[in-house]
Amino acid sequence: MSNQELKEKIAICMEDAEDHILEAVLTLLMASTQKIIPLTEEQMKIVEERHADYLAGRGEYSTWEEVKARITSKQ
Repeated sequence: MSNQELKEKIAICMEDAEDHILEAVLTLLMASTQKIIPLTEEQMKIVEERHADYLAGRGEYSTWEEVKARITSKQ
C-alpha cells in the first residue's frame, strides 16, 4: 500500500475513532517523528559518571512512586 493510500485510509478511520485511539495514534506519530539529538562529549561524560555512581550504590535515588508522592504532597 502506498503512503498516500495509507494516509487516506487512516483519515477515514479517524472520523469514527474514539478519543483514546486518536491519542494513541498521535503519541505513536509524534514519537516516530522526533529527532534524536546526540549528546555532547561533556554531556555523555556526565551520564557515564552518574551511571557509575548508581551502579556503585552512591547517591540518593527515588522510585517514580516516591517522586509522585513528593510532588502531590506539595500541592
